[in-house]
Amino acid sequence: MPEKEYIVAGLVPSLTCILVSVWAVHHADEGKPPGPVAAARVISGIDPQRSTCRPPEGPLALILGSVNHSLGADVNTPTISPPFSEKLNIHDVVSQLNSWLGTTLVAVLSGATDKAAPEEWADQHSLAPSQNVQNRLWSAHRVWKNIASRRSDEEARLWFTGANPILERSPVLALRIGMTLEVEEAASAFLDGSWSL
Repeated sequence: MPEKEYIVAGLVPSLTCILVSVWAVHHADEGKPPGPVAAARVISGIDPQRSTCRPPEGPLALILGSVNHSLGADVNTPTISPPFSEKLNIHDVVSQLNSWLGTTLVAVLSGATDKAAPEEWADQHSLAPSQNVQNRLWSAHRVWKNIASRRSDEEARLWFTGANPILERSPVLALRIGMTLEVEEAASAFLDGSWSL
């Protein structure tokens, strides 16, 4: 049977390699799929007879792995890690703040009228608080992480509850009235050594 010729135009070389590889797997004969050169002639800026396709990377490798898996192929496709770590949502943030500061202080700094609200917000299935409240919570979370990572959890807690000469009140009360930017600037001043506890 004459060799089939496939022309793939206008594709980037890495995508072309994937298409050739998928074709080869899909048209396997008695468990011995033909290689890319025998499977197809590709016109897209590369010549399979004189050029070796590099293994695809990133999303393209995931595409090839998914297609080959669905075709029942045993292809050595690299495992691709997610490009970024999973991000926290507001429920995660509240849960961590509750463990660091306690639900009472979290309720105060968030501006909540119900002291039980932080426990509810920490539940992944609960409704998220308003955007203004979320802004205060995210700010508190950033500040705590910055201070605790460079000093200690004890100093971070003292900083949040103690009188602050820059804010003219405690950071907890400053956050409650929406002074998120000022609180973060005050935390930076504390960490830079402009003033201490």
